[in-house]
This record gives sequence, structure tokens and C-alpha cells, in this order.
Amino acid sequence: MINAKKNTVLLPLLFGLLNICKFDAFSEATDVFGKYDDRIQYYKLDDATNEKKWAQNKAYFKELASGVCLITDPADITSDGGSTTKSRLYLYGTLSKAISDKYNGTPTCDVLKFKNEFVVRISGTGSLIDNRKVLTAKHVSDDIESGEKRVCVFNYYKETETSLPSKWDSNKQQYYCVINTSDIYPVAKVIHLSISGGRDWAVVELDKDVAATQKRLCYYKDTDIQDKIGVGSDGKELCALGFPSGLPLTFTDDGRQTNKTGFLTDLDLFQGNSGCPILVAPSADANNEYKYKIIALCSNGGTDWQLIKQNDGGTVDNKPCDCYKEYYKGDPAINGGGSSKITSIPMLLNVPTVVIVVPFDIAISTEIVRKKETNLFIFPLLLIIC
Repeated sequence: MINAKKNTVLLPLLFGLLNICKFDAFSEATDVFGKYDDRIQYYKLDDATNEKKWAQNKAYFKELASGVCLITDPADITSDGGSTTKSRLYLYGTLSKAISDKYNGTPTCDVLKFKNEFVVRISGTGSLIDNRKVLTAKHVSDDIESGEKRVCVFNYYKETETSLPSKWDSNKQQYYCVINTSDIYPVAKVIHLSISGGRDWAVVELDKDVAATQKRLCYYKDTDIQDKIGVGSDGKELCALGFPSGLPLTFTDDGRQTNKTGFLTDLDLFQGNSGCPILVAPSADANNEYKYKIIALCSNGGTDWQLIKQNDGGTVDNKPCDCYKEYYKGDPAINGGGSSKITSIPMLLNVPTVVIVVPFDIAISTEIVRKKETNLFIFPLLLIIC
């Protein structure tokens, strides 16, 4: 049990007519659930042989993708050889290198998905909700508040398997890829309504309007969303898109709400997915009730990577070796673990300029659940009068 902590009721103050806005539930889940990693990259949407249902809904997913941006450090972006239309986005290296460096040189397993894909050094995910406003996780925006700069990069995805080729800068001794300068939008400031109690969300404002070609996403506004989407195999299928581990835009689906007391999901999400939108999959939305509507955000979670001993089947270059791969929850060989935090937050369209914060105490209960469910955090409804 966690001791009682301070939480808040937010009372935005506006002149004129007042009405009550309903909240949207914002969720978090990380790592791989079950035995399969359901993630695919953008170009796989055009793969008609894909075993999943992506191809038949590719137009919808591509439109969603246009409204989701990579949040990263502008220090890793420069002009491409003096060009005014192209920029270089410098990369950390491959996913395999990033994981190996994290764990003091221990290699990654042969089975690691996306192991040879290049990743950015700093990544978070945001959703465009207005011409200049992007919704993300609060911890993604914390560095901005402390004085660091961030940019939102739209259209950071691979249209084909060979898109975004990595190139070597011999002067910097670093790989980079080339992106369109017009897709880069500096963050001007942070608008925060996330105060305490684990409410991990924020809105950042960009320094100019985003191009009309980028989709503006919206919210599902009913407070009964968790009842409506159901739980487990009888519930509605969920999907998400973002930049796990700093990869180019990646989709995941086949997730479900696993516990209605909080808002637990079993989507395959990783660090870098922080702030990414979670939606009802089109295959579970015959009447388009949830189309383009965010029902949850990824916040933060537990361990992404698991050490596999060579005696337990770890291989590198087809030879037995201790190595790292994705952390698979629900795998009988793994003894549970990880944590997910679910928060309830208000609708953020038309964010007010004046906020009165009224603190009160709540008790937050925690329960450790094995396999497909993880640490459970319960929060009260967050009321906004706007």
C-alpha cells in the first residue's frame, strides 16, 4: 500500500458561460505481453500479406500517423550540407548498440526485433490536438521546463523498408538520416495541467502552426469509456502508435484493457512510446464511434529488456551466449514483474489561461499482478470546469 499523497482538483477560470468538461482516461503499459511482439513499422501497412489487419485499414492508420510526432533534442538536428529544405537528424546507432551500451557491452539476442534499425538519442511521442498544441506525457516535457530545448518532428517514419537510410558523418563520427526541414517544429513553451498524484500528461505549444496536411486528433469524451471498451478477450481491441526506443514510427495492436479498476492494457509499448496515443482499433469500431479519438496515453513503466542466459536459450550469431531481448510478460519462463500506471486526466481542448489549484488527499492502492497485469494505481476523477 502506498501512503496517501497530495492530488488536485483543477478549476480553470474563464469568464462567461461555465460548463463541465468530462475527463479522458490516460493509460500506460510497457514491454511485450504474451509470446509475440505485435509491433510493425509504417511501411508494413502496405504489406497485403501481413498476418494482421493493417493493410485493410492502412488509409486510416496513415492519417493517424500524420498527427503523431517525435519529440526530440534539436541539438541532434542540423542543416544537411547547408540546405534550407533538408536537415540531418543524428542517430545514436542501432537499437542493438543502444541496448548493449545500456548494459555494459552485453550483446543483444539474435531474436531481438528491430535490432539493426537505427534509433534517435532522445525520443518521446506527441499527438497534435490543435494547430500549435501537442499532447504528450508530462515527464517528456519536464526537460523543457528545466531549460532544455525540444522539437516535434512530424512524418518520421519509413515509407519503404529502405527509407531513412543511415549515412555516416566522418567529421562527427556519427550516423544520421535526412528529414524535411518543414517537418520540424520547435517547442515554444509547456502548458501544464498535470500537477501531482501520478497524472503524467502535458500540452506543449509549438512556435508556429503545423501544416494542414498533419491530422489533428481528438478525444473520446465519455466518462464511461472503460465500461464501453470492456475487459480481456471480450473487450474491444486497442492500438497505439509512437517511437519505441527511438525507432521510426511504429504501430502496435491486438491490445485489450486487462483491468477496469484502473485502465491497464496489454499493448506492446516501450520507452519512447511515452505520450503516445492509444485508440480503439478500427476492426473493433464498426460504427466509427471512436475514429480518430484518443482514449488513453502511454505514461511510463517497467523494464523493457530482459537478460537471457545462454543456458536458457540465449544466442548471438547463432551461438550460445548471454544476451538481451524484449521483456515478455506472460512467458512461462519469466517470473512476472514490471509496472503500469494508469491516470485519469481532463479534456485539454481549449486549454484555459488561468488555473486555480485546490489540493486534497487521496489514498492510492497498489497491487502487483503477474503476467498480463501489472502494478495498479487508482485515481479519482479529475474535474474541470471550463
